[in-house]
Amino acid sequence: MIQLVDISKDFGPQHLFSNVSWHVDRFPRTGLVGSNGAGKSTLLKILTGNVEPDSGRVVIPSSDSIGYLAQEIGELDGDTALQCVLLGRRDLLEFEARIRALESTVAHTEGELRDSAIVQLGEVQVQFEHQGGYTLESRAKEIMAGLGFAQSDFERHPREFSGGWRMRLLLAQLLLTSPDLLLLDEPTNHLDLYALKWLETFLAEYPGTVVLIAHDRAFLNRSVQAIAALEDGKLRLYPGNYDAYVATRELEREQLDKQSRVQAKKVAETQAFIERFRSKATKAKQVQSRVKALEKLDSVEIRATERGIEFSLPPAARTGHVVVSLEGVRKAYDDLVVYESLDFRAYRGERIALVGPNGAGKSTLLKVLADATPFEGARHLGEHVEVGYFAQHQVESLNFENTVIQEMLEHNQGHTLNVVRGLLGAFRFSGEAVDKPIKLLSGGEKNRLALARLLLGSPNFLLMDEPTNHLDIASRAALERALSGFKGCLVFISHDRHFINHLATKILHVEHQRVMDYPGTFDEYEARRAVEKAAADEEAVSESGPREGVRKAKRRTLAEARKRRRDATSKLRAEVAAHEARIEAIETGLSELDQELARPSTYSDPARAKGLAQTRTRLAAELEPLMERWSEAQSELDQLDALFDEEEREADGAGD
Repeated sequence: MIQLVDISKDFGPQHLFSNVSWHVDRFPRTGLVGSNGAGKSTLLKILTGNVEPDSGRVVIPSSDSIGYLAQEIGELDGDTALQCVLLGRRDLLEFEARIRALESTVAHTEGELRDSAIVQLGEVQVQFEHQGGYTLESRAKEIMAGLGFAQSDFERHPREFSGGWRMRLLLAQLLLTSPDLLLLDEPTNHLDLYALKWLETFLAEYPGTVVLIAHDRAFLNRSVQAIAALEDGKLRLYPGNYDAYVATRELEREQLDKQSRVQAKKVAETQAFIERFRSKATKAKQVQSRVKALEKLDSVEIRATERGIEFSLPPAARTGHVVVSLEGVRKAYDDLVVYESLDFRAYRGERIALVGPNGAGKSTLLKVLADATPFEGARHLGEHVEVGYFAQHQVESLNFENTVIQEMLEHNQGHTLNVVRGLLGAFRFSGEAVDKPIKLLSGGEKNRLALARLLLGSPNFLLMDEPTNHLDIASRAALERALSGFKGCLVFISHDRHFINHLATKILHVEHQRVMDYPGTFDEYEARRAVEKAAADEEAVSESGPREGVRKAKRRTLAEARKRRRDATSKLRAEVAAHEARIEAIETGLSELDQELARPSTYSDPARAKGLAQTRTRLAAELEPLMERWSEAQSELDQLDALFDEEEREADGAGD
């Protein structure tokens, strides 16, 4: 049982949490939530043992393995991406190397050394099979594919990948390791929608305990069974997914509001009584009693985290009906053509989400719309359009010598200081944080500041590439509400499905040099895509006759049959192999002993001859029951193989 017992932690002058106790594996999958800076990442690091608490105890059984994905990109070993992922199971790679060495020994030696190697080889092969060594590479490739890697990526050097893809490699390596306790610090930051869905399915079937930090509400709803909320230095556990947690917190807030109103009324009545009868001697005792009651009263406080964040976008000028149009746009990177003859229009009041596979051209389309990359064709802006473009590289335009508030005021266009500070507060810059030099901010804080500065400029055509990265759930919700009231035109990319679903009025699917319109929400888009896919599959079957559909079904059935064979026979097959290796070693030993005992010279040393005869008797006695066990196991294996051969023949012949 992994436990935190009354732990406390300060980070320099900042108090993070105190007296936190937690039975971590009470729920198989738990989402750790809280505002930025609450101490979530520090809490995970304490669980790994990388950070010591200031007080309290961390109880981790020595038998439990822990895997941790940090937000920072760590070292990547291996000459290829696949090798990098396989290094997550160094133990099995060492097993494999030992098997190769023993096989070489068996092939190139004789006598006792060879016999010993045969026995060891059988034992090691059984262990290797038991721990999944023979399926290690296929599992690694399956995980990599799920996270978005193409087969052509497997042999690329890890250094060739961008930061986001290197983080995916680290995640794949960790998932292959399959530790007892899996700790994930914002694993969704570098994943697209397709990889997110795959990860949700993977975690749902994960055999160990998972604790993850995520600001993606939809991901939390689908992936966890409990929420651990770190708020105001305390940790509280809520059964259920994130929506259940929000509902419970809302009930708690309503109860606090009610208690606060009742208490305020009681305080007012008590103070009125005190003021009214303070000067009357006959009421002195009652007045004094009420004064003491007020002094002892604990006020009901509604925490800042209860109130949420609210802000409005500064007003922007009204555009014409057509905000932007693209005509005959062609965009290529060397030989890679991203768009060919692309036509596109966006209108005032539209909020368009770009979705599609990685590498399809979503970010490129935003750059074309922002005129931030060279392209062929025409781009026309409508009347009174002011473009605001946000991408992750926008932090480079910040003046690192400024403080946070100075940077905002330098780009302020007549808004009041309250508006500026309110906008900063929405992005978690308040109090002393607004006077912090930009050069001392973290990468995430710089991104949030760049986004706040962009919105302060009052653009009426917003282009936003992953604006929710580095925002906690409360800030995402505040941004979502603010953008929902935006009167201009918004085109954005996000992997946060909740954000897309509640904000977009249209989905633009980007793939194969084309863009396809889907008016409505993300849920409606997914429903239409599912219908289209089903229709396309049905059409493909009807056009090619039933053969293709049958072939797919046959391949699937055959694969399932082969998997059943592996599952049913792997242990038995390993047992047979171990028996055969031992039998071969004994028979070799008996043959050599028989040759030795047949030599007259052997008996010139009676003690040695007696020892050889005893050894032969012992080996012969061991061989007989071993042969019986081998025969039984082989017979059982033959029967199973015959059954599965028949099943595979039926599967392979289906529909022929």
